[in-house]
Amino acid sequence: MRELEIKLKETMNRELEAYREILELAKRKTEILKESKVTELELLTLDERAKVEEINSIEGEREHIARGLADSLGVNERLDLSTMSQYFTEEGRAEFSEIKSDFVETIEELKRVNSLNETLIKDSLEYIDFSLNIMTSATVGGGYSQKADDAQSTSKKNLFDFKA
Repeated sequence: MRELEIKLKETMNRELEAYREILELAKRKTEILKESKVTELELLTLDERAKVEEINSIEGEREHIARGLADSLGVNERLDLSTMSQYFTEEGRAEFSEIKSDFVETIEELKRVNSLNETLIKDSLEYIDFSLNIMTSATVGGGYSQKADDAQSTSKKNLFDFKA
């Protein structure tokens, strides 16, 4: 059982480190959004996607180890970390408590940064929508034709909804 406890701790530390890397990517995303660097945002999104796939893989490993640990304890149900750590050594419980605390702290910070990024993205989309509205209203009735009929026919010639 001690071997599974060690494997679980190592796996959780790897997962925590991956979450910390995602947090750093999210912080970089904030700066990129502030500077409106679309190309860099696309590249960063690819990095994030790869990191999420890595986390999913590590999560699978962690669940496999946790099932093995539950089996070795003779427990049929799926155990959470708090319940499982009751069976660990005192040192193991302290280590897992620290890891859990680090996870909570990292996830809370990630939520905060992602919320900020969401707000920045919404603001950017609203600005783009506003800009499109200004541009489309300028083309719809603001032509240089001398007749009002020409202005109306110009608005009928627009085949695309620029807001889409």
